[in-house]
Amino acid sequence: MRKIFHKFSSFQLVFIIFFGVFFSFLIILSIPSLFDYSKFIKKIETQVESDFGIRLSKISKIKYRFVPSPHLVLEKFDLSLDEKKDSLIASPENSKIYVPFFNLYKKNDLTVNKIVLKNVNFNFNKETFNLFLNHLMQNQNKKVIIKKSKFFYTNHKNQVSTIAVLKDLSYFSNNKSNQKKLRILGNLFDTNFNFNWSMDLNNKHLTNFELNFKKPNLNFENKLNTSNKNKKVGSLRTTFLNYKIDADYFYNNKLIKFIPEKTNKQIASIGGVIELKPFSLDLDIGINEQNINSIINSILYNYYFNKENIHKNLNGTIRLNFEDIKNAYFKSGYIEFEMSDTKINILNNNLKIRNIGNIKMLKSFFFEQKGEIFFTSLIELNVSNQDELFRRFSIPIKNRKKVEKIFLIFEKNIDKNIYSISELSFNEPSEFEFKLKNFNLLDRKTFDNFQKFRKIIKEEFVLKN
Repeated sequence: MRKIFHKFSSFQLVFIIFFGVFFSFLIILSIPSLFDYSKFIKKIETQVESDFGIRLSKISKIKYRFVPSPHLVLEKFDLSLDEKKDSLIASPENSKIYVPFFNLYKKNDLTVNKIVLKNVNFNFNKETFNLFLNHLMQNQNKKVIIKKSKFFYTNHKNQVSTIAVLKDLSYFSNNKSNQKKLRILGNLFDTNFNFNWSMDLNNKHLTNFELNFKKPNLNFENKLNTSNKNKKVGSLRTTFLNYKIDADYFYNNKLIKFIPEKTNKQIASIGGVIELKPFSLDLDIGINEQNINSIINSILYNYYFNKENIHKNLNGTIRLNFEDIKNAYFKSGYIEFEMSDTKINILNNNLKIRNIGNIKMLKSFFFEQKGEIFFTSLIELNVSNQDELFRRFSIPIKNRKKVEKIFLIFEKNIDKNIYSISELSFNEPSEFEFKLKNFNLLDRKTFDNFQKFRKIIKEEFVLKN
């Protein structure tokens, strides 16, 4: 025997030993592929229902695979949340259930650690979705992973009202941390989102979730207490337009009502009602002590990218109220948006000028020029204090006349702090027709700060009076 081994170098011996161990390991791993897994079907169904709280039925065929780790592949089966016939939610194919390797040798003591589903269409209605919510709140389960799948919700008219893409979903109970978790990376209303939900297993009335949308950049952080079934209460932090908004709320089966925080230190607040049947919004969002450029830039950027790209089921109004604006000229104001038929429109607006009057946008639209996007609006300035107007803009006495209204066309590059005005007139609007085809005729006066704007207004007074 020693003579045989002396014929090989050290490297060759190591290679032979390594190959022998590796080959033996492959043989051990492949032995379960010889088993008759049709005898495992009933045990798998029973164990999955016990450990995961879901029902598998009509399993057609089972295959064994050991890469990347030992698992069984279920060729096709029906997936339900209850023993009722109408609780079927999907018919997955080629799904994986992960089992401890040596457990496969114990036909009467099979353990399932994880289920992985891929390319599955999940179909829910009101009844099956309520079953899922009950499973979410009441059951403890081992890990379920869903990849590259779709969620369909059918309403009472048997119409598919909601479709969500589930790129990556993870759903499990963690007994070490005493938490149940649901994590979803997906797409809803043509918008990518990230959803993280958790529940305290020691107190199932306490839950938390975070929901983040990419476009528009919108984030929700929520804490909820459901101990009172008739009036569930929670606290919500919303991050929108670079503002953080904290609010308490309560809800029932008909509506969600937001109660704004009563603190002067809060940058933003939210109040109003969301009706659930039918779904509609009527919200007031307060934004305090913000720079005027930040307000304009945030509104125009988000308005442009979402004005014709919202979900058809989003209807109602959102009013943004601005208080204590950080600017020497502007004090406060509001802009009200209406959402209807997949579009967002400006319903109403007003901006107060300190001790002078207020500004109102009469008409507005976006247009593209040389690859850049501009917002333009026909502005009406209502003057309530002429003397202050003349003083603030240093209008010479000889050029002063009675002014009740000032009209002008305002433009802004939405990506830059560059503004322009044109067609300025006093008391009556100019004869210029506010249409894009006429904009190449405008004599624009450009500015990038309020000192230059002030100078332009003064020159117009001098020129036209």
